[in-house]
Amino acid sequence: HELNDVVTLSCCRIWVSQFLYQGRPKLQKDPNLRGRKKREYKNCGEKMGKIAVAVIVSSWVVAVSILVNRIVTEPYMDEIFHIPQAQQYCKGNFRSWDPMITTPPGLYIVSLAYVASLFPGIFSMKADVSFSDACSSSILRSSNGVLAIFCSMMVYNILTHLRPSLTDRKVTLRTVVLALYPLHWFFTFLYYTDVASLTAVLASYLMSLKKKYFFSSLVGALAVLIRQTNIVWILFIACTGVLDYILGQPKDSADLTDSSQSQESTIRQLHLALLSTKRLLRQCLPQISLMRCVRLSQDSGNLSGRLLHRFGLTS
Repeated sequence: HELNDVVTLSCCRIWVSQFLYQGRPKLQKDPNLRGRKKREYKNCGEKMGKIAVAVIVSSWVVAVSILVNRIVTEPYMDEIFHIPQAQQYCKGNFRSWDPMITTPPGLYIVSLAYVASLFPGIFSMKADVSFSDACSSSILRSSNGVLAIFCSMMVYNILTHLRPSLTDRKVTLRTVVLALYPLHWFFTFLYYTDVASLTAVLASYLMSLKKKYFFSSLVGALAVLIRQTNIVWILFIACTGVLDYILGQPKDSADLTDSSQSQESTIRQLHLALLSTKRLLRQCLPQISLMRCVRLSQDSGNLSGRLLHRFGLTS
């Protein structure tokens, strides 16, 4: 009886374990798990690269800006036109315009929005400051420093979009090197239109690459409003956007099927054309070579006859 009880108990255990195992849902491997992990790793690397670029660019922008504002306290070179004009906009005198300025008022509008975003913090630190007083030379210059950081972000995103095979470290290094470009770096610490103009053009180009054409056109209009010569670059961005739209791959499955069939037919026609060309060459090459030999023999005969006639060896 004890043996039967043991056998019965073991059979019950086996049956219960089999029942539980069969009732448990089987774990299936997700085929897209590796691709999803790669995308998450790449996105994390891009975020870390952007943070590294922002920290590196901010470090020299803050340090050099403090040094420049301590040494160059008064408006320098073309700043004698740009800073007073921006201060007039801060006072609300939008009809005031210096005839010596040759660029549109886009920079002053951007600076006005920038000072407006900073004014609550400035007012909390200094209760007696007015909005027009907040448009000092140092604050107006700092707008270009902030735009330089945004410009480096635009460069990073454009590089990752155009060169997806590059590692995050290489993209970060190239972005930092491009941010140190002299014509861009020196104007970062002064109130000029160069940094704002470049940032707007790159932002418009990046949005065009991401196929956000409406926002690209808006930022492109702002770029032209900052500097009128940017119309050339906006035309370039528009042409690249049109080419990307025309040459882009279709997204629908039916369109993909039609495109694959058209590609196969094109390849088949090209193969037949190559075969017919090969047959034609086989038929024509002997005749061409024979005609060439005859022509060469005639030319050599004429040349030898001329040489003999020249040296008086002919009868």
